[in-house]
Amino acid sequence: MENIPAAVSKTYSRLRKEYRFYISMKRIKGRYYIYHATSKWNKQFKKVEVKSEYLGRIGEDGSYIKKKLQSGNKILENAIDIIENRGGKIVWGNGEVDYQQPQIEEQSTDPSELKLLTILSMNGRAKATSIAKLLNITPQAAYRKVKQLEKKYQIRYLAEINTDKLGFLWFVAFIKFHDSTPPMNKIKETLENHPLIQFGAMVSGAYDLILYLLLDTSSFVQWERLENLRATVFPDFSATWYIKSIVPVYSFIPIRDIFFKVLGEKVWKRTLENPRPRLGELLQREYRVLKSLNSNGNRTFQDIDKENNFAAGTSRHIYYNLLEEEKLNRVTISLNNVPLAYNSIITMELDNSRIFDKNRNILRFDIIRETDKPTNEYTMVSDISDPDGVLFIKPIYKDKSAEEYIEWISSSIEGARFTKVGIITKVLIGNFCYRRFDNTYTIQYGNLVKTKALQGKEKIRYAYL
Repeated sequence: MENIPAAVSKTYSRLRKEYRFYISMKRIKGRYYIYHATSKWNKQFKKVEVKSEYLGRIGEDGSYIKKKLQSGNKILENAIDIIENRGGKIVWGNGEVDYQQPQIEEQSTDPSELKLLTILSMNGRAKATSIAKLLNITPQAAYRKVKQLEKKYQIRYLAEINTDKLGFLWFVAFIKFHDSTPPMNKIKETLENHPLIQFGAMVSGAYDLILYLLLDTSSFVQWERLENLRATVFPDFSATWYIKSIVPVYSFIPIRDIFFKVLGEKVWKRTLENPRPRLGELLQREYRVLKSLNSNGNRTFQDIDKENNFAAGTSRHIYYNLLEEEKLNRVTISLNNVPLAYNSIITMELDNSRIFDKNRNILRFDIIRETDKPTNEYTMVSDISDPDGVLFIKPIYKDKSAEEYIEWISSSIEGARFTKVGIITKVLIGNFCYRRFDNTYTIQYGNLVKTKALQGKEKIRYAYL
């Protein structure tokens, strides 16, 4: 929508945080109405049925007028007026505190657990004493809580490597087989042997397969390796490859251990022509530490020193140097046992960049929306080009649907088209990083503060916990 009054926009942003489901705002004859849309799949007619529920409207001064109760509830309505007029607050099931209702597993996460998941997501090597201070508990209790979470979510500790700093670019490939599809075990076996492929999964919808690739920034090397990849992957099956370069702007794809065969090419070798490391090159010791942390980010520095025949304290020193030089973003966690219904692949294509720019903050707010789930609102968000747009990997829990999300965001953001590409049905190699990242460290948060749509707050310094 264009020319939305600032007071209306501010109230709408507040309501989106307060309601636990997706809401949309529609302008009808100069007034701003708030709706909640639900959707379900009609098996008989093979289409999505969307039902909208009116919640209230926002005045031009930013006041929110809730939907009036039916006349049969006049006593309740009067009671609400009395309580609110005297400074009280009514809390409904869709408000900040839920009424008593059956809870499904993924909604039972308690606040202290969410906070601990965030700490581990930001620094998987955080000491129990540091965690204890942030949670206001004893180090012994902090240690027990970490172990409980590790068991509950089957947590893996891994390195979040800054591949951009090391001279690599990300690509996404959608593959559509023509006549027949290779057996799934054959696809898995083929993909596993290619170090450039960091993630591969079967999908439903317009395509059969999605791949995330990591290639050298050199255009010649990119072309050569892409051509070799297409020639050697599924050579006996006719298929069309749709490949696009992407820039991850929220979260990342974990690197497979086999990729270190390629990363080894970035290890600096002293020569007369190259007497010191160039930009993007690694020292042999840095390479070894990254490889160890990628395999198991929770290994002790003593073990890493012993494995690589380093002097005591060497790997610790290298670790902090890698952080300082931003070759390593952090050691993080990934939850391998997450109660998701599925991951949906959604694209956004720009129709009118001028109109979209006026609504861009709505999307930024949604990406960093705080949830009561063990993971963030989005699994992965990447900018794409040709055409300009965004690729979303969105986790869908049992109480949501991809269609509901698309209906909401399409009605909230003008100047762009949102399309559900498909659903990830089977992960074959690699995995997404399921975690609870502190959104104050995201690009989206930074841009919201920069545009004065959000007031910045002091950040927790996780790196040295």
